[in-house]
Amino acid sequence: MILAIDTETTGIDFFHGCRPFLVTMCDGEENYHWWGEVNPYTREVFWQEEDIDAIQSILNQADTLVFHNAQFDMRALETIGINIESLWDKVEDTLLASHIFCSGDSHGLKDLAIKYLHYWNDDEEQLEIAVKSARQRVSKLGYKIAKYGDSQSPGLTKATSWWKQDYWLCPDECLYYALCDVEKTWLLWNAFKPALVQDGFWKVYQLRKQLLEICYSVTSAGLHMDRQAATEYVTNLEAKIKKIRKYLSKQLKIKPLFNWNKREHLLYLLHNHLKIPVLYTTPGGSPSADKKAVADYYAYSNSPLLRTVLIGRRIETERRYVQAYYNWLADDSCLHSNLNITGTRETRQSSSNPNQQNIGKKLTKLFLPPQGYVWWDADFANIELRIWAYAVGNKDLISMFERGESVHMFIMTLLFPSEAAAYKKDHKNQVLANRYRDVKGGTFALIYGATEKKADETYGKAGACQIIFKYFPGIAEYTQSLTNQVFSNFYDLKRPFVYTIGGYPLDVPIDEPFKCCNYYIQGSAGIFMSKAMIAIHNLPIYKTSGSQIVQQVHDSLKVQVPINKYIHDTIERLKEAMSMCATDIFGKTPISYEILYNPKDESLLQDIDILPPF
Repeated sequence: MILAIDTETTGIDFFHGCRPFLVTMCDGEENYHWWGEVNPYTREVFWQEEDIDAIQSILNQADTLVFHNAQFDMRALETIGINIESLWDKVEDTLLASHIFCSGDSHGLKDLAIKYLHYWNDDEEQLEIAVKSARQRVSKLGYKIAKYGDSQSPGLTKATSWWKQDYWLCPDECLYYALCDVEKTWLLWNAFKPALVQDGFWKVYQLRKQLLEICYSVTSAGLHMDRQAATEYVTNLEAKIKKIRKYLSKQLKIKPLFNWNKREHLLYLLHNHLKIPVLYTTPGGSPSADKKAVADYYAYSNSPLLRTVLIGRRIETERRYVQAYYNWLADDSCLHSNLNITGTRETRQSSSNPNQQNIGKKLTKLFLPPQGYVWWDADFANIELRIWAYAVGNKDLISMFERGESVHMFIMTLLFPSEAAAYKKDHKNQVLANRYRDVKGGTFALIYGATEKKADETYGKAGACQIIFKYFPGIAEYTQSLTNQVFSNFYDLKRPFVYTIGGYPLDVPIDEPFKCCNYYIQGSAGIFMSKAMIAIHNLPIYKTSGSQIVQQVHDSLKVQVPINKYIHDTIERLKEAMSMCATDIFGKTPISYEILYNPKDESLLQDIDILPPF
C-alpha cells in the first residue's frame, strides 16, 4: 500500500507547543482523516488515544509512506505520540523528488500539481478567505488567534502570514484543502517514481533521501546557545545604542532621542543640520532617507555624525539578530532550526526558523556545547577549488593539491611576483593582503564561469586569465564544456541543466548559461557533504558514543561528542569518515577542524588531553 500523509497544524514551531490538529491520508482508493480538538482559548490540541492508535496502525501497515516535506509532517506526528522511529525506511518525499526534476523552479505542492498533473483548484484561496473572516469573528469571543508575540511562535516576525496558523477555525474548508493536498501528494509520487527510474535519477534520489532522517535528528538535537551570555550581549548592545542616540540628540540639540529608523530625524540631520543638498528622492519626489541614500550621503560628506548613525545602525542590526535567535530558543537552550535539503537551487542545504547560516563571526561566541560535550567543528579544505581542479583535469593543477600547496598563492606569484614574495614574508601588510584577496576573488570568478574580462577586472590585471590559461591548459575548455552540456540538454531533453559529480541534474537559466559552472561546483560540493553526513551517521562509534551532528553550514559540520575516554577515537573516526566521502573522485579529502568546548569543562578536557594542540 502506498499511503500519502499530510498534517494541518496550529503553527510551525513544534518546540514551543504547536501541534497538528488534523491528519489526512490517501491510499489511491480511499481517503482517511482524524481530528484533534483545539482548545480555542489556549490553542492546545488534545487527541483521543484511539485516534492515535488508528493512525499508528495504518502507518505501520503501509508499504510506502509519501509526504511532501517529510521532516515537517513526521515531526508533527511525533509530537502527538506517533512512534516514527521504525517508519523512516519506507518514507518517500515528493518535495525531495521534485528538486531533481525542477531544481530552479517552485517546489510548492500546488505548483507541482499544476505543472505535472494539470490539477487545478482554488481550495487554498477559499480557505484563506474563510480563515481571515473567522479570525475577525472569534477574536471578539476571546479566542486565542495566532499573532505576533504568540508564546507558541515566539521567533516568528510581524510579517508572518499568521492566518495560516488558524486553519482549525474553519474545519470544513480545512478538511477539503487537506484532502486535496494528500491526493496531490499521492498522484505526484506515482508520477515521479517511474520518471526517476526511467531518467536514471533513482540512485541520486536514494542518496539524498538518506538525509531525511539525518536532518531530522539534527533539528531534534539543536544548537546550544549560552542564554546568560546572549542576555548580557543584548544588554550591552542596547546600552551602546542608547549612548549613541543621546550623543546624536545632543549634537543636533533636539529633545527626543535621535532615532535613525525615523525618516524625519534623518532628513533633519542630513538637510537641516548638515546642509547637504537633496541628491536622492523617493518615487513620489520627496527627499529619500533610505539606507543607500544615507550611505551615499556619508561618502559625499564624510560627516562624523553620519558615520555615527551608520555605526548605530550596524549595532542595532547585530542586537536584532541576537534577539531573534534568543526568541527561538527552546527550553533546552537550543536552536532547533530546520535543515532544508531542497533549500537552494543547488544541492546545498539551507537553514530556517531560524537561519543558522546567518550567525556571523561575532555571534559565534554565544554558541557553545552544553557541559559534558565538545563540538568537533570540521570543514572540507578548499573543496570547491579541488572540485574545479579535477574537473579541469590539468595535471599540474591537480598535483598542487596533492602536495598541499596554495593555488591562490601560486597564481598570485604568476601575476604579481614581487608582491607575492613580499606577502609570503608579511601577511599582516594590509595592501598585500588586499592583493591576495583580489587574486582569490579572481580565481573564484573563473571557477564560477565569469568572462575573461570580468575575471581580469577582479584579479586587477589586464590579461591575467591568458597568463593563467597558458600555465594551466584546460580551464577555458572546461568552462565551455559545461556550457555546451547545458545547451545540449536543452535541445535534446527540452530542459537546460548541468550534471554535478554524481549525476545530479541542476537547472541552469538558458539566458544565463555561464551559471552552469557555479551550479556544477556548488552542486558537487553539496553531494560530497551529503555523503559525509551519511557516512558519519552510519558510523557504529557515532551511534554508540551518543554523538550527534548539530549543525551543517555550506562545507562544514559540527558534531557534538560526549567527553569520555573514547573521545580521541571517536574524533579520529569522524575525521576519517568525512575525508573518505569522495575517494572515487580525488582520493581522501583534507579536513580542517577545531575542538570547541564549554569553559566549565576545561579542567576535565585537560585531564584527557583534548585541548589544543590536540
